[in-house]
Amino acid sequence: MKKMLMVGILALSVAAGAFAQQGGIKGYLVDVLCGKVGYPEGYQGKIDLSVNPEKNVVACLTMGNCVASGFGLYVKGSNGKYVFHTFDKASSDLVKRLIVDKLKNKADPAPFIQIDGTASSAGAIFGVTKATAVKAAAGTSGDSKGSAMSTHNM
Repeated sequence: MKKMLMVGILALSVAAGAFAQQGGIKGYLVDVLCGKVGYPEGYQGKIDLSVNPEKNVVACLTMGNCVASGFGLYVKGSNGKYVFHTFDKASSDLVKRLIVDKLKNKADPAPFIQIDGTASSAGAIFGVTKATAVKAAAGTSGDSKGSAMSTHNM
């Protein structure tokens, strides 16, 4: 019985590791309210965030109901479309404090950031310990390495 339990635990550990990405994850910061529906509030039919997440703006990220919903990242998939990944509560609170609360110009595009944390295949990002605003390379919609603008650690 003990041996079966150990084998089961080992199998779960291997499976969990196979479905998680750790380290620097880059994407466009979007609130959960807009991220889950795929367009910024008030822009239904005008902006598809799974194609153009860079068109979201700071004004949306800082609205009361959007802030209350939490945050996540649109990360570019291998098919060229962006997929929304939500932060856990602690990670969302950290990113809000380190990035969102410092955003001033409401007309600016939503920031492209890099976080240190773990992304699961279920679309969640958890355990964020660092959030860095990075500048997306010209013409790439933010999917390549950018230069660091500011770095914030927990």
